[in-house]
Amino acid sequence: MDDKLPPIAIVGMSWRFPSEARSASGFWDILRNGESAKSRIPVDRFDPEAYYHPSADRQGAIITKEGHFLKDDIAAFDAPFFSMTATEAEGMDPQHRILLEVTYEAFENGE
Repeated sequence: MDDKLPPIAIVGMSWRFPSEARSASGFWDILRNGESAKSRIPVDRFDPEAYYHPSADRQGAIITKEGHFLKDDIAAFDAPFFSMTATEAEGMDPQHRILLEVTYEAFENGE
C-alpha cells in the first residue's frame, strides 16, 4: 500500500433487495429472522406455467416457479432527475437505471 495516499472510508450504502427491505434495519431483520425473499414469479414478468417442467433435462424449461424479484416498478424511474429524457431512460437497461438510483442514494446516505 502506498503510504502517501490518504485513507478512504465507505460511509454510504444503498441497494435493491428482493423484498420490502429498503433500509439497513429492514435488511438486518430479514437476515436475523431467517426469512426468505423468495416469491412466485410475477405474472407481469412471464407465465411460469408456459416454461415449467420438473425435469432439469428438458431444454428450454424452468424447474421452479419461484425466484427472488424486486418489488419496485422498474418503469418508475425519474428520468428528469438524472438529466435524461423519457426516451433515453426507456432505451436503457433497467439494471442501469437501478444502478443510477442506488448510486445516488448511497452518496446521499453517506452525508
